[in-house]
Amino acid sequence: SETNTAKLKETADQRRFITYILPNRKAMLTRNVNDSDVTFAIGSDFGTADIEHIKSKVGEAWEFMTLDNKKIKTITDAYADRIAENLNSYGKDITINVVGNHMGDLAKLGWKQEQLNELMYKVLQKLNKRVSIGKIIVEGDSGIGLAVAKAAIRTETPVEVVSDSKGTIRVANNWSKL
Repeated sequence: SETNTAKLKETADQRRFITYILPNRKAMLTRNVNDSDVTFAIGSDFGTADIEHIKSKVGEAWEFMTLDNKKIKTITDAYADRIAENLNSYGKDITINVVGNHMGDLAKLGWKQEQLNELMYKVLQKLNKRVSIGKIIVEGDSGIGLAVAKAAIRTETPVEVVSDSKGTIRVANNWSKL
């Protein structure tokens, strides 16, 4: 439903669905890190194999937002200011690689995809007022990736939804194309 408005049809060039010909999922995750200025991890478990791999590649260019079983509907202005201050230290028109937990991990805490979609929309609305975002790179799978990709479309933030040639994205991304 996020792609049905006239405004989004006009700005369809601001989003791309990319499948890289890469040997495996880790190579895709590494490429997303290398193609960004900073990685923003959102979730409940930063010890998954994917997140551990990303942390090993990121160095200091890293920001976190932790979710737990309290189904927050937005973030405070003070929290948005703190995140923005850190993100702004990377310059203007930054490329943010957003990573996070999949729906299976977050469902254990009671989250539903629709709740994540709305939370990420509100977070991105607040960050767009405070941070010079040139583009977001996201895997676009279930959970955080899907929610951030949808939020980027709704807020007209340029976004690249990236997959590898093995098709490790588990959720159809029909919303990323018209």
